[in-house]
Amino acid sequence: MAVITGSPSTHRAGDLNITWTDVGPFLALAALLVAGFLIN
Repeated sequence: MAVITGSPSTHRAGDLNITWTDVGPFLALAALLVAGFLIN
């Protein structure tokens, strides 16, 4: 989980192919976009 990689081989069966390494960057980008709209 500590290793950030885009390789699907890191996903385990039953994990729904969703891990914090996948969601983390997306949430960070979403937060930046929301902050940008609020500031502007």
